[in-house]
Amino acid sequence: MSKSIFAKVAAVACSVATLGALGIAASAQKNTEVADRKDLVDGKTNIIAGIVEAKAGETVKFPVYIANNSKDGFAATGLRLFYDEKLAPVLKEDGKPKTTKGEACDAVVSKFSHNAEKHIIGLGTMGDDPETDNGLMYTVEITVPEDAKAGDKFPMTLEVDKWLDAKTNAIEYATVNGYIFIETPIDETTVSSDTTTTTTTTTTSSSVTTTTTTSSSSATTTTTTGSSDGSTTTTTGTTKGANVVQTTTAKPGTTSNTTATKTGDAGVGVAVAGLLLAAGTAVVAKKKKD
Repeated sequence: MSKSIFAKVAAVACSVATLGALGIAASAQKNTEVADRKDLVDGKTNIIAGIVEAKAGETVKFPVYIANNSKDGFAATGLRLFYDEKLAPVLKEDGKPKTTKGEACDAVVSKFSHNAEKHIIGLGTMGDDPETDNGLMYTVEITVPEDAKAGDKFPMTLEVDKWLDAKTNAIEYATVNGYIFIETPIDETTVSSDTTTTTTTTTTSSSVTTTTTTSSSSATTTTTTGSSDGSTTTTTGTTKGANVVQTTTAKPGTTSNTTATKTGDAGVGVAVAGLLLAAGTAVVAKKKKD
């Protein structure tokens, strides 16, 4: 089959404009492009059942396409679509399946029927002017069972009763089966990283209590505590891929300043703590001198 025919079928079947005309939102369902199908047959008219991805309980518009249509087109045809017994066609008040014709079936008169016992949706066409287009023949609304599981596949198979041109000459054809399948959820992956947290507390009263709690036994924690005026309490926790939770409790009259630094180098936090300790000592010395 020529690439130009494949391109035309794919463009017709999957364009946003075509889906919009059929009442299908571009994001509502996912159809495999006809151009991506590996099971088409060269040298024959291909009548193709779609491949549709759905969710449990969802109603989809299942497509049937034609590709490599005869140069004389088709006129009088009989086509049966067998659906999986677990699926449920949406029916109109007259009991016929709810269908929408596409541009590759609009030149002929079409009649649809439903056989619930044998799970068949039938299509019969006739007309003096043949249909020569390639692309979407029709869609039929099908509901997927509520209890469907990820990975379930529901076969949709085609069978031709006859396929004739306007002069009632037989056209060589091939049917290509399809299916509806339930989408598989994407696995979520959580990535953790090494974190170093440094907490520095400077006090102006008698005492400060600092409690450090880690969520991993592999964490390393260093704590220095002072209880005189101007003392500094420094807590450094290094955790590999885990969370460090630190709680500081101060008595009334205490002011505190907490700085948390995320880094892969614990030395940076220790250096900062040392500078703050030196600054605090200088303040205390100045007060005593005064």
